Amino acid sequence: MTTPSIGSYNFLSMIGPALGPPAETLEDISRLGLDGHAYRKVGKRSEPVQVQTLIDVADAAAAKTLTENYLGIQGTLVTVTDAHGNAEEHVCVLRVGDFRVSEFKTGVGMTSDANTLLVRALWTLQVSI
Repeated sequence: MTTPSIGSYNFLSMIGPALGPPAETLEDISRLGLDGHAYRKVGKRSEPVQVQTLIDVADAAAAKTLTENYLGIQGTLVTVTDAHGNAEEHVCVLRVGDFRVSEFKTGVGMTSDANTLLVRALWTLQVSI
């Protein structure tokens, strides 16, 4: 299995639906009082999806720094790789938030034995071309 990642950030786990393929999106530009419908192509993009990520960190200061760094890539295009090695380029980070920090005593599969906190984040992502 591959380490899941969003941009340069790796995670212990990334849970959520697969990013859908981008498809042509239409916008209804019909006007009231006129017969028929009119549409305008507004570009290829997928539906936004929400994924939850989990990573371990050493202490509260590291958790705070990490969440601030996550917020720094909001609004940018990144590459997202899932645990199966599937990579999707041109993914826009629409939103990241709902941070939860939890303490744990011991863990298997963590990035370091010295880490004592888990940071969970909820990401809203959208494939765009």
